[in-house]
Amino acid sequence: MRSGITTGGRCGLTTLALLAVGWGVSSSAARAADATPAKDLRSAPIKAAEWQNASMRPLEAGEIDRLIAKELHVSGIRPAARTTDEQFVRRVHLDLTGRLPLPADVTEFVADKSPTKRARLIDRLLDSDEYAAHWAHYWRDVTSARLTDFRGRALTRSFEGG
Repeated sequence: MRSGITTGGRCGLTTLALLAVGWGVSSSAARAADATPAKDLRSAPIKAAEWQNASMRPLEAGEIDRLIAKELHVSGIRPAARTTDEQFVRRVHLDLTGRLPLPADVTEFVADKSPTKRARLIDRLLDSDEYAAHWAHYWRDVTSARLTDFRGRALTRSFEGG
């Protein structure tokens, strides 16, 4: 079994990128994207000079979306329709905090007519204690999973309050 990051396989980077931004991908589009031959991204290491010449400017609003849209176009993949506000608020809350949003949060989000409401919700959740706790738990579980002695797992300190 080959290790490393590849662009092919069962779930390609294009599919993952689309899911990460909440677009979703139709099953036929996902199969088409993931059917491309695997390309090992380790084959061309980045040289120090390339890093030093990399742009230091901050990302522009929507730049990642444009890059993904360009890759989709090149790959011949048509993205699924934009998700509804109700679905979006549920997905973002689950992804970032591991919990479902309160019904009042969903109602407030749907009623908001601002074009930046999705970005504001993501920023608010990234700044929340729930986000920090959820991902601290996740990484604690990942790092302690390698412990073969169950007593070691029991002694792994909790991230909250103690």
